[in-house]
Amino acid sequence: MTTDEKTSDLLVEKFQDLSNAELKSLSWGNEDCAEYYENIPIEELENFARLGGLEGGCDIELAYPYIKNTNTLVDVGAGYGRAIKNLLRIGYEGKIFAIERCSQFCDRLKKQYPQYAEIHNSDFLLSKLPVQVDVVLSLWSGISEFPGNYQYHVLTKLLSFLKPEGTLILETINHEVNPKNVFSQGQSYVAFSKYGTAYGYTPTPEEIASYAKQASAQIVDIINYETPTNRKRILYIIKLKN
Repeated sequence: MTTDEKTSDLLVEKFQDLSNAELKSLSWGNEDCAEYYENIPIEELENFARLGGLEGGCDIELAYPYIKNTNTLVDVGAGYGRAIKNLLRIGYEGKIFAIERCSQFCDRLKKQYPQYAEIHNSDFLLSKLPVQVDVVLSLWSGISEFPGNYQYHVLTKLLSFLKPEGTLILETINHEVNPKNVFSQGQSYVAFSKYGTAYGYTPTPEEIASYAKQASAQIVDIINYETPTNRKRILYIIKLKN
């Protein structure tokens, strides 16, 4: 057994001993996942999307009725461009902004979509757009990359990008389903790999509703769906209260 394998085993053992309540408030943050995303090859992340059934854009297709007639959109945590590719495939003609912290993903976005999207290489929590937009996309469980005790602040920041009548489209895995290729306990999970460590916390619909209420917003639609590879996921359509 290598040193890395021994370290991973010890971390899993420590993680397994914590209760779900302790895991929810575990001292980790989104920045602790940065190494993982900077190091993982884009091709491997694309393969994860295929295995999860998201590469083809089934989430975009389901959410498209809330997107198609809008003029501006921001993809928060745009990654390697999965959502942008599918928006263009479906025929979206509005202005697209993309916010992505990971430098390797931004390089890919700038290379593939320079004429289609305005790319912002920054932490979205610190980002400012030149305009407020009609739609904010936070897909592929982006909110889960933050601890449960910080997710309300994440949702509040996402809503801040919107026009008063705009729409936030927030997507997560079903909280009753364990993500693949990770160690899970309750709603918390951790992935130990040679690329780094990635942590996560999957919120329940009740928690999302609570975050929205605290932020003077409301869920106007919930779309429960299965990907082509039979993964249960949820799309939340959220609007600011008038």
